Amino acid sequence: MLSKYILYVFLAFSLMAHAEMSPEEMYQKGLNYHDGINGVTKDYNLALEWYLKAAKLGHAQSQFNAAIIFDEGEGVAEDDKAAIYWYTQAAEQGYADAQFNLAVMYDEGEGTPEDNKAAIMWYTKAAEQGDSDAQYNLGIMYDQGEGTPEDNKAAIKWYTASAEQGDSDAQYNLAIMYDEGEGTPEDNKAAIMWYTKAAEQGHGDAQYNLAIMYDEGEGTPEDNQAAIKWYTMAAAQGHTDAQYNLAIMYEDGEGVAKNQGMAIKLYQAAAEQGHTESRQRLRYLGL
Repeated sequence: MLSKYILYVFLAFSLMAHAEMSPEEMYQKGLNYHDGINGVTKDYNLALEWYLKAAKLGHAQSQFNAAIIFDEGEGVAEDDKAAIYWYTQAAEQGYADAQFNLAVMYDEGEGTPEDNKAAIMWYTKAAEQGDSDAQYNLGIMYDQGEGTPEDNKAAIKWYTASAEQGDSDAQYNLAIMYDEGEGTPEDNKAAIMWYTKAAEQGHGDAQYNLAIMYDEGEGTPEDNQAAIKWYTMAAAQGHTDAQYNLAIMYEDGEGVAKNQGMAIKLYQAAAEQGHTESRQRLRYLGL
């Protein structure tokens, strides 16, 4: 009888302690279990339990973290509908990461029918708070006319916002728009600037396009050595057009000493990936 009484008292005090915890404290408990920190073992189920306690009290970070657990199926069955619910709760409180993730789910039709208009709405809310990924995705939607009429000027606005934060894909897409004069007058110098920023981050297509501009003297004096530098970097990533163009430069000795062996090696690397011109060139060389 006494042991039952002690148990009841313990449970009562435990419930009182939980009742007195703030949502932020509940969130911290969830975070401890989520990351396995502060002396506790990682346990996604307990993390979710504490996140949900705080989430139901309106704690935005907990709402977001609970959504992540449902979204990624961390220790629980993946549940896109629950993820959408909790992302929405956090997003409506202005939580930018939740706004972005919610937009992605509408964009890709995860747990909900695909809805580009809803995606644009949430991308915009996150983009306006400076979320670089949201700015880039919003640029894509205006660029390709997804859920909105095609609008190159809006695409440039959002690509620029993301590119200025260092997003290499945004830098590359922005360079393309300056290169081709989409939504802006053609500007090869601006194209080179943005291709360079993306190329320096290892963006293969940017490296290739930058090489083309040096190779052909677009927006810059012709510079075969710079062309070779960027073709080489793109070729090393398996870019077949870069491998082919670099092979030609080695075969003809443009900006580099002639090297038939290197040219053949590059033609073969591109040909093995199905590059038609490289296969034709190898046949011409009798290989």
